[in-house]
This record gives sequence, C-alpha cells and structure tokens, in this order.
Amino acid sequence: MLDYIYQAGWSGLMNSVAAAIVVFGVRAVFVLRKKRVIPYIWGLVFLAALCPVGILKFMDQGYVVEALLGSSVKFYFFLLWEGVAALLILWNFYECRKRRWKSLECEKLDENIFIMKGIKKAKVCGFFRPVIYLPEGLDEQVRKEVLKRKHRLIDSGGQKLTVAASVITFLYWFNPVLWLSLYYMKEDLKRL
Repeated sequence: MLDYIYQAGWSGLMNSVAAAIVVFGVRAVFVLRKKRVIPYIWGLVFLAALCPVGILKFMDQGYVVEALLGSSVKFYFFLLWEGVAALLILWNFYECRKRRWKSLECEKLDENIFIMKGIKKAKVCGFFRPVIYLPEGLDEQVRKEVLKRKHRLIDSGGQKLTVAASVITFLYWFNPVLWLSLYYMKEDLKRL
C-alpha cells in the first residue's frame, strides 16, 4: 500500500511540474500580449498533482522513490508527510474558525460582511458560505470597491478554487511548484 502511495505522490509531483511549465508558458504569452490572464488555468496544475498516473513516463519509474527513501524509512517518511499535511490543513481551518469567532465582536455590515479590527487587508474566508472581512478605517469609496472585487471573486468561484488548491498544496507541502502556482493563482484572481 505504501508503495502505491509513494508512486502516486511521485507521479503527482512530476505531473504538477509538467503542467506548471505549460501554464507558466500560457500565462507568459497572455502577459506579454497585455491580455487578461485566466486564473482558472492554474487548476490544471493542482489537478495534475492529484493524478496518480504519470504523464511523463520516462520520469515515472518506481525505483526512484525506492532509491530516494530506501525501504526501511518509507513508513516514517509517510508519517512525516501526512503529519505535516494534516497540521497545515488543521492550522488553516483553525485560522478560519478564529476569524469566525472574532466576527462575533465585529461590526456587521451585511449578512456575510464584517469589519474586523487588527487586519491589514480584506480577506475572504470559507468554502460553502464565504464571509468577507474588511479592515477598519476604510473610507466609503474604497470599501465599495473592495466589496465589489471580493464579491466578484466569490461569484466567479475563485474562492472555492483557492480553498481546493490550498488543500492540494498542503497535501503536497514538499512540492515548491505547487506553492509557486498557488501564489500566482491568487495574484491572477486579484485581477479579475
């Protein structure tokens, strides 16, 4: 069972690298032509990371994982891998819950819009019922613009894509390509 998990992890790593090269290329063409970048193409990188079958067959050899880890430490590496992933997911869930708990003390603008003390920029939190948190001290014009942009993010499904991509990145926390893709996806979603 561990051999299959490691093989799927290695395939996901290689698949995400191949997909990221393609997506970075497409993004570069859009940026050079001064066109709006489509942030949803980043979803291909995260879907490729979940694919257990290798796209690049020449790099998808079973002995690579065996050579990197050795047979005696596979179980301990698995515990480390999934332990860190579980901690990252639980920490993110805790941070979202903490904001929800603090929202009881915040000024409520609308059903899912709160003005929160102590934050520097507006945030959207949640998957099924996203909540918008605004920093205090924004003037009316800036607040309307920020709310418009955050509602556009929620309505377009960008928040759900961000949450799903974050969970996949946390599962493959050792893959720097996914962290970089998550960063650029969030930057592209800001420009919607």
